[in-house]
Amino acid sequence: MKYEHIIFDLDNTLLDYDLAETKALSELFDFYHIQGDFQSLQYRYKTINNGFWQKFEEGRITLEELKTHRYKEFLIQIGKKDIDPDDCASQYTRFLSLNAFPLPGSYEILDYLREKGYNLILASNGLPDVQYPRLKASQMHDYFSFIGISQEIGYQKPHANFFHTLFEKNDIADKERVMIIGDSINSDIKGGINYGITTCWYNPNDKLSDTKADYDIRSLLELKNIL
Repeated sequence: MKYEHIIFDLDNTLLDYDLAETKALSELFDFYHIQGDFQSLQYRYKTINNGFWQKFEEGRITLEELKTHRYKEFLIQIGKKDIDPDDCASQYTRFLSLNAFPLPGSYEILDYLREKGYNLILASNGLPDVQYPRLKASQMHDYFSFIGISQEIGYQKPHANFFHTLFEKNDIADKERVMIIGDSINSDIKGGINYGITTCWYNPNDKLSDTKADYDIRSLLELKNIL
């Protein structure tokens, strides 16, 4: 067995984050009686949110700034300055934590890899108060020997110290025995390449990228042909 340790991203790799986000936003808008075209509001929020997450992954803002500033900006843009951004952040976190939708093939591939004897590790830039409830609700928690969440580790993907901590916590000495699987070119694939481990891009929509992973898969079940 060439590889021993398999690092999985969570959102849009094992769990459908886009669907969870859509449901959470719908519940949030209902909670605050925010009216308007849902798709337009969602597009505006996602554009703002993606921008702040990129700043966070690049180390330009802190996690605390990410948590509230995205909602402050969103509320300003839709003219809802009367809503407290901190409360909005709290309510959205609550709604999001209740939504967990496994992606096709996720349980089958996790069962397959566990039965084959691989050490499964989770690596997420998500928030602990969102990810742990979703892992529990989806019953994925127990598949992993270690769950690495950026807020608890102190660094986020693609930072080298994030991966260094994963290696320390799991007593991993040989990088050649490790593969990371994720949907994000920046945090998962570039992070893995820069750290010197094998990368597998979960790319169900057949996107193009100048960054080349070692493996490029459309379905999680394709991992059976690799591992």
